[in-house]
Amino acid sequence: MKIRFFIIPLFLLCLFSCSKKLSDAVIISRASSLLDSSKTVTYDVLLESFWDGIEDFNAVHKVHSYLDWSKADSTIVDLKYRFIYDSPKLRGEHLYDEHKQLFVDYDKKVIYYTKRPVAWGGMAVIGMSKSMHDIKLMLSAGKNDSTIVFSRQKDTIVDGKKCYLFNIKMPNQRFGYDGLVPEKNETPYTIAIAKESFIPTYFFSESLDYRSYSTAVYTNVRFNEQLPKETWSVARFPKEYTREFRQMQIESAPEIAVDLRSETVSVKAPSWRLPSLAGDTVALSDLKGKLVLLEFWFPYCQACIASVPHVNEIAERYKDKGLVVYGVEYTNRSEMALSKYVGKYNIRTPTLHSGKEVAEAYFVAGAPSFILINQQGDIVHAQLGLDKQKLIEEIENSLK
Repeated sequence: MKIRFFIIPLFLLCLFSCSKKLSDAVIISRASSLLDSSKTVTYDVLLESFWDGIEDFNAVHKVHSYLDWSKADSTIVDLKYRFIYDSPKLRGEHLYDEHKQLFVDYDKKVIYYTKRPVAWGGMAVIGMSKSMHDIKLMLSAGKNDSTIVFSRQKDTIVDGKKCYLFNIKMPNQRFGYDGLVPEKNETPYTIAIAKESFIPTYFFSESLDYRSYSTAVYTNVRFNEQLPKETWSVARFPKEYTREFRQMQIESAPEIAVDLRSETVSVKAPSWRLPSLAGDTVALSDLKGKLVLLEFWFPYCQACIASVPHVNEIAERYKDKGLVVYGVEYTNRSEMALSKYVGKYNIRTPTLHSGKEVAEAYFVAGAPSFILINQQGDIVHAQLGLDKQKLIEEIENSLK
């Protein structure tokens, strides 16, 4: 009788313990369901990024974040958001309420705003990097795409919380701001999920090619909060703050007046001379009499990657009709790194580099940005993001 009494409790204890061991799929599903079932999320995040050779990209940002995805599907254009920055390099906030976008610079005491929504390709919205929206899309993709593999690692602790830890592999693709994009090489990701709440607490990604990485640590995560109506009003800021209507920090000088939203313009293009990956230099003055299309881009911009085959096609289609196309990389990457990148993504158009000052002269703050310069050296068209049909229409009009 004693033996039987001893065996039964051990059996029950084993059964109880085993039932607590959740499978990887269940953990991912619970974390995903938590985000999917919520309408809003509020959280603090510490963002750290490092890019070898690009000092401007190396930074640590403290961001208080609010996302309302109750009306959004898989794209950020439908998101309602507020990000408050409190870091040495940036003090201010970004807001978007489905009707207008604001960037408020606390130090300069300036409010930049626009009434037109802009897709990710041109928004310098730091808070969207490694946001909870990114994680929401990634977890959802992991549940539905069998090629995405979540590999369980040794449990860890983040911000005092016990967490599950997963490495994520995505063969031939990487995760962009609006979902999966093609990628020849593998981009390592790591995510931590709190054991008790199933709330994501940590996210890491790394580019082995470019020796770059970024991390995010999430704290004070809360769901389904609603911000007061006055949060979205310009009127809540001090009257001494200057109000400037502009395209979300994508603004042209008054004498150029280029609006990078598929607007037709006719102004003199600033002159420039840049080195090319071919080893020579190219100057705008050398191209007089030709129709010139400049595409401003930088490595691993997902919208830039998506535009590559279309830009290649346009360049090939019109090369014998007087169009020349140049890509301008404007984060001043090394030639060796750029040459490798251009080959990796099959960029066939000539690439000019060290284009930061030229991008500033053309008031480019988002990628990809396209500038069309006619045979007389005038800017006749500019757009942020690729509107292929509109671009072809402007090219054909200029070639008549």
